[in-house]
Amino acid sequence: MKFVRWTCGAHLIATAAVLGFTGWNGSVLAMLGLPLLVWIWRIAPNRHIAFLSLLAYYLMADRGLLRGAAVFFADPFKPSLLAGLAIWIVPSVLLALTWAILWGQRFLPGRLAATLLLISVPPIGIIGWASPLTAAGAWFPGAGWWGLYAFFSLLILLVSTSSWKWPGVGLLACLAVVANASYTTPSSSEWSGINTNFSAPTNDAGEYARMRQLLAVADRALMEARVGGILVFPEAVGGNWEVNRPYWDRLGEAARRKGVTLLIGGQKTISGSTQYVNGLFGIGLSDGEIIPGRMPVPISMWMPFSNKGAVATWGHSGVTRIHGQAAAHLVCYEQLLIWPVLRSMLEDPQILIGVANDWWAAGTVIPAIQRQVVDAWGRLFALPVVFAMNV
Repeated sequence: MKFVRWTCGAHLIATAAVLGFTGWNGSVLAMLGLPLLVWIWRIAPNRHIAFLSLLAYYLMADRGLLRGAAVFFADPFKPSLLAGLAIWIVPSVLLALTWAILWGQRFLPGRLAATLLLISVPPIGIIGWASPLTAAGAWFPGAGWWGLYAFFSLLILLVSTSSWKWPGVGLLACLAVVANASYTTPSSSEWSGINTNFSAPTNDAGEYARMRQLLAVADRALMEARVGGILVFPEAVGGNWEVNRPYWDRLGEAARRKGVTLLIGGQKTISGSTQYVNGLFGIGLSDGEIIPGRMPVPISMWMPFSNKGAVATWGHSGVTRIHGQAAAHLVCYEQLLIWPVLRSMLEDPQILIGVANDWWAAGTVIPAIQRQVVDAWGRLFALPVVFAMNV
């Protein structure tokens, strides 16, 4: 009997690993299979199998971190395998443990609801990436909050023992087909995302060379921009905003005359502090606008219980009015989490902006996953998506 149980468990673990690999490959439609994760959790024969299944899922979903984190924490430019393993494994273990601790054979809908809540909000939600809730946009595009509720109901039904479980699942599946068949991707002609391809500078000369190249890219983009347009540049490409801001004066004046705003990714030290804001800085028509990132990367950028590093602005709505439009913005790491985007959606934004600086993740699936997630949320709430990435 024990052999049969563990054989069944091995199949569940393997299936969860495949689901993590295929569900997070850059395609929104690949997310359609993510509800199977809660089914695997439900039929796990014991807590150990539940933990190992979810661990396999997260390890495969986050596979890009092994290489990406090793490059990010390189010293000086030799990949750190230990750092890559730690960033890849530790969060995966913590997330899988959350599912395993709440596993049980009774009151499963309540257990699942509690699990989804815990992995969606701080403190666990600080590392709550690869959540199945992100797939709501693949299932019910354009349905907004009702679509999120319908998808949550689908997950609850999959673990329920109710007699109307399968009719309910069938009805929601039919509604998902109708939603996808009738959905049209919205767009905005005013907003443009400008992608770049800069590596991390190693010294002041490299920083200066990158700034000249970035200014040339911005100059061309401004010439091509429509009157009244908004140009969005990737996270952090503008470097130290206090030092580099004067380089933008000429371009800012030209943009102002044309009625254009440029949103430049950069970092600015908070006055009287050793911490800094990582976000987007406006020049041109919206000169002086500061759009802060709310959840910087833990440890490498956000250093809790320290007076250093990037500040986490959890209280910010994540929505800023640019040219009279309410724009929700997700800065790099926070794109992978649940709570930042749902907080922003409470403000009824008109457009969704995603920016990232993924030079360290080149050659991994991480950039594609970030775009996949932002597109999925844009689909759910029927918002045009503007994405700017440096890779």
